Amino acid sequence: GVRGFHNHKLELYSEGSSQRNTLTREKKEDIKKMEASMTQPKRMRKSLNDNYDDHHNMKQVYNETSKVRLQRLGGIKPMQWTLKESQKLEYFVECEFNIDRHTNQQA
Repeated sequence: GVRGFHNHKLELYSEGSSQRNTLTREKKEDIKKMEASMTQPKRMRKSLNDNYDDHHNMKQVYNETSKVRLQRLGGIKPMQWTLKESQKLEYFVECEFNIDRHTNQQA
């Protein structure tokens, strides 16, 4: 059993507990499909709770969508990916600043 003093009542049900109510492979696949179709996280959570009769919290959904996004972007974070793609498209122009604070573009 659980021993010691607590400043709150112990939970009677495991609903919403991330330790007892982990995401299964099937649920992770559903999140992956919903993330690909740009579904909002709160709608993902509602769908999981309705379809599986479980009660997952938003942290679980956010963590899984973050993993899916990281995998989709080749292991780099979204901002890093954006900068990398911008460089490929030559979006950035190389500049040099003079002492008099005027900018000279380099060709």
